[in-house]
Amino acid sequence: MNLTAVQEDALTEVINIGFGRAAASLSKLTGQRVQLEVPHIAMCPLDELSDRLRPMMETLSRPEVLIGHVLAHEIGHKLLRTDSHSPTGLMKAHWSNVETEQMTFQPMTFTPADAAQIRENLAGGCRLLAAAAGPIAN
Repeated sequence: MNLTAVQEDALTEVINIGFGRAAASLSKLTGQRVQLEVPHIAMCPLDELSDRLRPMMETLSRPEVLIGHVLAHEIGHKLLRTDSHSPTGLMKAHWSNVETEQMTFQPMTFTPADAAQIRENLAGGCRLLAAAAGPIAN
């Protein structure tokens, strides 16, 4: 699917608003300034994503929980400023079927080492590559 320039700008703005609000919340939680940049978006055919997730989604009672963990995992990469993975927890490279089912009852978390690294990155002025800077209305 190809987007027109207007459609791409509109999608970028929607993402900008969402990440801007998330950054404001993160700033309040950490007491640190969070800087944002304009997002770069790329389209991926939905059938590719669904083909990868379908086997796990069909076995889960609440597939939206898996999607939330996948999003948190990817945001974790940005906060950690690395593409590497942890041996356990939210930043593990591959979750087992047992782990994905347990997510419904016990959400995965960052390991203590990952959480410490995120705090250090934020305290050091980590720049989130998410959306354009500017005032955010409450």
